Amino acid sequence: MAKRRLWDVCLMAMLGVVMLASKEALAFLPNIELVSLFTILFTLVFRRRVLGALGVFLLLEGLLYGFGSWWVMYLYIWPLLALLTWLFRWMKRGWQWAIFAGLYGLAFGTLCSLVYLPVGGPSMMLAWIISGLPTPGGISSSPCCCTTPCARCWRCWTARPGASPGPPGRRRKTAGRNRERKLTGAPPAFFF
Repeated sequence: MAKRRLWDVCLMAMLGVVMLASKEALAFLPNIELVSLFTILFTLVFRRRVLGALGVFLLLEGLLYGFGSWWVMYLYIWPLLALLTWLFRWMKRGWQWAIFAGLYGLAFGTLCSLVYLPVGGPSMMLAWIISGLPTPGGISSSPCCCTTPCARCWRCWTARPGASPGPPGRRRKTAGRNRERKLTGAPPAFFF
């Protein structure tokens, strides 16, 4: 039991560092981020352990950049994405996850503005939302574009025998198809 708990703690720390490292590695590119993608994938694969990974990510972000109002936003933005992913885990197609990530990306600025509601009222909240509109492509382009190809990797990974199970009932359905395709040399099954 103690060994399993230690493994879980190490896994959550590693996942949090992967999120931070991907964010920092792509920081020089405008509107490109993988934190949304990793939050979605880690929620589907590692389930509740994603909360520990998000805790590590948020703590490291605060230590690197300071604990400001943006950090308070992150305290509810990323766990909300994990919760919504958990609620929509029944989705089976890659394009569904791409639309989900894109819509969450579009709502990201509005969700971030909630922290300004108690400070400056509705006018400050609205000003925050409007100031984010001219961003070319918005923040939504990154999660939407990155989710579709990575959803295929996730599906193939969870279809392997002995891999971490995905949402209930999915592993059995694709595992048989993928096994048959591997025997014939055809590419693995995809969601489309």
